[in-house]
Amino acid sequence: MSVEKCAGAGVQLLKQKYSRLQTVEGRRKGLSFKPRSNDVFVVTPSKCGTTWMQQILHQLRSGGDMSFDNISDVIPYIEMAYDTKVDLEADHNYQPRHDSNLLFLFFEDMKEDLESVVKKVAAFMVIEDGERIKKAVEMSSFEFMKGYMSTKFSLREARYRNKACGVPDDAMSVLIATGSATKGREMMDLSSKEAIQAKWLEVVEKQTGFQDYNELRNAFKKEENQNLKIYN
Repeated sequence: MSVEKCAGAGVQLLKQKYSRLQTVEGRRKGLSFKPRSNDVFVVTPSKCGTTWMQQILHQLRSGGDMSFDNISDVIPYIEMAYDTKVDLEADHNYQPRHDSNLLFLFFEDMKEDLESVVKKVAAFMVIEDGERIKKAVEMSSFEFMKGYMSTKFSLREARYRNKACGVPDDAMSVLIATGSATKGREMMDLSSKEAIQAKWLEVVEKQTGFQDYNELRNAFKKEENQNLKIYN
């Protein structure tokens, strides 16, 4: 069997197991959640810095708290909250913000200049405390988070949904990988890359006019630089 066929079979097996990750009731509960005006959402594709952004947000709002058992206890997945016994209505101690309600960030920028990205997130959340921002930068570094990768930054859902997904009870997915922005792309087979690009053209290109991810990112950076010139 070719490498591409093996990879395709692996993807199908992963989809099959993940299809049982949520219960129907859990998904219904998640869809019925009513956001508050001051809620902040992390919206990222898989393996594109979700855990990293969870940590940045939590450190900014808490000022340096690591008392949680798992990052998803304090920054929960909406669609998995019910199945993993997390209360979406719990108070997460973040004061309302009144700025624009959408902030676009890129994984590569987090790798290149984490401090600048954390400052953008802080501004979005209307957090101006310099010491809190500095601590968030320190505690959101790859080096710091790597020290907790098998505990606080592991897949919380595994504790509740491994059996349903047909994986061993003691199997635990680690959410922090290499910290690389290119490793996943290098490991991906050609057919997967082509499928992703086709889906991009079908969905994103029709809405934005950008033919690929790099074109989109470059347009955002250009606009950001122009805004900086205006403000300066």
